[in-house]
Amino acid sequence: MNNVTLISALENAIFNNGLYDASVRSYSGRGMYSKECVGLQVESTDRLLEVIGYAIAESENKHERMELVKLMTNSRSDRMGRDMIVYWPSMEATDALIAKESEE
Repeated sequence: MNNVTLISALENAIFNNGLYDASVRSYSGRGMYSKECVGLQVESTDRLLEVIGYAIAESENKHERMELVKLMTNSRSDRMGRDMIVYWPSMEATDALIAKESEE
């Protein structure tokens, strides 16, 4: 699975199910030396599981579903005050994702 597919799957799960308190964003975690990767910011573990569950359920084929499941086991997380972020260091943030954040 590539970073564009992951971003699309997560954004579609958020939009299609009205989970607007969750967002896909770029993130640079500990030890990443300012490298930006794909992250999912949520307020709770419940919301995290909901977004990921919808992303997997809404995937178009079995191969993509299995890739999403595998990817979930290769994530890291950090607490950010009330929110938390789950991120994937192996999935580089796209220029479009970084640009979208600078507009907000």
